[in-house]
Amino acid sequence: MPRATTVGSRSTFTSVRVEISIGRFFDECDSWPYSHSAIRRRLEWATGEADELEDGLLYPHALRETAASAFAARGLDILSLQAMMG
Repeated sequence: MPRATTVGSRSTFTSVRVEISIGRFFDECDSWPYSHSAIRRRLEWATGEADELEDGLLYPHALRETAASAFAARGLDILSLQAMMG
C-alpha cells in the first residue's frame, strides 16, 4: 500500500531470498482480504477442520513465530529476518 508521505518511510536490508519470498506471497495472496479479522476467521475455520488441532491453539502470532523459526532454521541471516518480521 503506498504511503501518503515519505515521512514514515525507511530503507531496510533484505536478502534476495526475502525479496523472492515476499514477491511470491503477494503474487499468490494479494487477491484475498488479509485483514487481521479475515486471517483470524480463516484460522478458526482451519482448526475446526483439523481434528488433531484443539480450538484456540492456532492464532496469527503463532504463525508469525513459526515462520520466523522456519526461516532461521533454513539459514536466513538475522538482519533479513529482523527486516522481514519488523
